[in-house]
Amino acid sequence: MILMDGESTTIQASIACYNYETYGSRLEEGKSYSLSNFKIYKNKSDYKVSEHEYKIYFAKYTSLKVCQDLVVPPYEIKFMSFNKILAEECDPSLLIDIIGEVVEYSVVEVANKQTINLKLYDTV
Repeated sequence: MILMDGESTTIQASIACYNYETYGSRLEEGKSYSLSNFKIYKNKSDYKVSEHEYKIYFAKYTSLKVCQDLVVPPYEIKFMSFNKILAEECDPSLLIDIIGEVVEYSVVEVANKQTINLKLYDTV
């Protein structure tokens, strides 16, 4: 999951499956929360949803309270241009948002696994 503050700074967050009933059902998209007593780890994931150096982990004693007075933008989308992607000027572990038009696709089978190849046209 991605958490965002009032300055649109994002950080990756996780809830372990055994803590999901405690926290997952209480979280709603678009609401603001105050968190305390959570754990912080270096964000060394193979695939990251945020460029933030750290990630938050909801622990057994994490406190989660609704904040009525904090205004946070509903979405923060950071697009990467095709030129930067093709020039490999981005962190390969960071999941990125792109807008493009699918102009061609094909299904390829390699070692008994099917993959889809897409050809995109840059629309931005």
